[in-house]
Amino acid sequence: EDEITSTLMGPLAFLTPAAIAAFWVAVVHLRNPEYPFPTNAPTRAEMHFWPRKGRIEPDLRVELTWGTHTQILLVEFKWRAPLSGEGQLHDQWEIYLDADEQSRALHLFIGLDTSEATNALNRRDVWQGNLIMRSWFDILTAASTIRTGMGLELQRWTEQVRKCLKLLAVEPFGGFES
Repeated sequence: EDEITSTLMGPLAFLTPAAIAAFWVAVVHLRNPEYPFPTNAPTRAEMHFWPRKGRIEPDLRVELTWGTHTQILLVEFKWRAPLSGEGQLHDQWEIYLDADEQSRALHLFIGLDTSEATNALNRRDVWQGNLIMRSWFDILTAASTIRTGMGLELQRWTEQVRKCLKLLAVEPFGGFES
C-alpha cells in the first residue's frame, strides 16, 4: 500500500503548484463540482507523505495555497487492505486536524472501492459533507479530464500512472472481444 502510494503519487509532488492543484481539484470535482476552489493559479502546493501527529498518521496531507487561503486535503489510500480499525478515518478527522484545519479541509479516501469509507460514514458522520470517496479508477478518470493548461504538464505523469494501474488490473472496461 505504501509502495503504491509513493510510486503513483510521489512524482506528483515534484510538479509545479499549478499542476498539483489542477490534479487534486479534478479529483474533488469529479463528482463534487460544488466545492469551491479559487480559479487563479495557486501560490504554493505542498504534499507531505505520512505526516504524524501523536499516533495518527494519514497517508498524505496536501496543502494548496492561493494567497491567504490554504485548502487542506487529508488523504487516506487503501489497496486491498481494510482500515486500521473502525475509527481510523474518524481519528484522522477529529484528532489529527484541529478545528481551524477542519474548517478548510476535505478528507479524501482513495481505494479500489469505497466501501470502507462508506461504512465509516454510516457508523458516524463527523465530516459534515467533507468526506470525499474515490476509487483508483476515479483517479485515472480525474487525471484524464485535465486537458489544457496544466494538463500538458500532467500528461507524462498521468500516462505513467495509467500504465502502472493497468498492470495492477485497474483500467477502464473496454468491452468484449468477438
